[in-house]
Amino acid sequence: MSDGLPAAALLADTYLPGQLFAMVRADTRLMACLRAARSLELPDWYLAAGCIRNLVWDRLHGYAEPSGAQDIDLVYFDPASPPEHDLDLEQQLNRAYPAGWEVVNQAHVHRWYRGPLGDPTTQLKSTLDGLSRWPEQATCIGLRLDAKDVLKLAAPCGLEDLFTLRWRRNPRVADNATVLRRAEEKRVAARWPRVLIGD
Repeated sequence: MSDGLPAAALLADTYLPGQLFAMVRADTRLMACLRAARSLELPDWYLAAGCIRNLVWDRLHGYAEPSGAQDIDLVYFDPASPPEHDLDLEQQLNRAYPAGWEVVNQAHVHRWYRGPLGDPTTQLKSTLDGLSRWPEQATCIGLRLDAKDVLKLAAPCGLEDLFTLRWRRNPRVADNATVLRRAEEKRVAARWPRVLIGD
């Protein structure tokens, strides 16, 4: 679907993707990052998490400039690629377009990630599977730009929390204490005072 959702993550609120795409297309930095990521031709890739959430929440708060650090999370899925390749990709991206890149191959996350209680995660099946397991629903979002400059969205938890300014847990993986701790670490209340934190 053009500038729309994959079948695995269709939303009832179909107007929200359009709002998101408009914000992204108006942001020259994020569009440049999308083009830089696309140039790597990685399988099943998305820019994800904070770089999207931060943009939307800054806009919804009326900020003319970014409210804080704007790291760029690039995720992809390639079981054949060695884990150390992620660092090579980060260095390549930062040389081409310095932006504080963090690159993570979701095919290897199960080797090092531990959940809120220290429990290991099961092996992921795709990037979308990885997105669906991130702690906050407003962060479970990925965007990519195809060869025709069409935006593609993955939103396994929907976009409602993103646009209603909710920082709450993804019930599939996180408890409320984890989400509250992460909100403090990321200074959510100070950075975006209209955000409602917790369940």
